Amino acid sequence: MSAQNQIVLRSDGVVEAQGFRPAYNLAAASQTVFWLQTLLQKINEADQEFRRLTADGQLVGQERFQLAARLDDALNHLLAMRARLESASAFDCTDLRHEFRLHLRLEGGRWHGLGQLGPQRHMQEHDIGRWLKVMRSARLKQLVRLYGLALADGRIDEMEHAALARTLDRLIFAFLLVHHSLQSGEIG
Repeated sequence: MSAQNQIVLRSDGVVEAQGFRPAYNLAAASQTVFWLQTLLQKINEADQEFRRLTADGQLVGQERFQLAARLDDALNHLLAMRARLESASAFDCTDLRHEFRLHLRLEGGRWHGLGQLGPQRHMQEHDIGRWLKVMRSARLKQLVRLYGLALADGRIDEMEHAALARTLDRLIFAFLLVHHSLQSGEIG
């Protein structure tokens, strides 16, 4: 498990975030399957941690921070996937439907983000176990399907790139929100 990210969501919706980029073997990291398998592994690890921490029926105090750290591993991986898609060290993540914008910069082994989360910046799902289930059963399946379609012909065209970026951005925002919600005690 990596060091925990620092994510601050102010009451006006401004988000400031930073964390560590995951270090990967470059040969393995050149394969899309590696990225998808690693993301699924990180989300499964977060789910296992959630189940372990809530064996007594609740998630309280320091346990929320432990779970947030596990989820940060998945967030860091998502950010690396998004950077790989862009082939750039600075780019914007957006979700126009929810009015989310985040400018990300990758510097050395760290990432930095500054942006704005719109008025729908609160978790709709207050059950973290159910949220994790939706992540695995719906959102990740959609991402895998999109990558499969995009890579079927061996290259990612402009429309496929836009669909992948949109899906990754929504996942990134979901992880930012759940991190904040766990830290603030809004969910647990």
